[in-house]
Amino acid sequence: MRLFFRTSLHEYQLVSNDVNYLFEQYNQIQQFLVSCFPAPFEKILAQPNRNGNELLWYSPLPGEIKSIGLFSKSEQEKILNTYNARRHEIETVCG
Repeated sequence: MRLFFRTSLHEYQLVSNDVNYLFEQYNQIQQFLVSCFPAPFEKILAQPNRNGNELLWYSPLPGEIKSIGLFSKSEQEKILNTYNARRHEIETVCG
């Protein structure tokens, strides 16, 4: 895995489930995705790691990672359509 993004915990709105932050439950969420969904989902999440007051995000995917805003409008639309289709599939199964 390689670092592709970092953010301050002061700038990142933490999401919690009961008493735990979701970024702290990465392994459980990743295991759930791998066990319930086909191959495209096994590498859908970036892995967060806390380093003091920062969250460091690591990618399991090879190749360059860039902001969606750096793609052409047609590529952005394709990326968003793929994202929405995968999100819908997850919501349908987990609903």
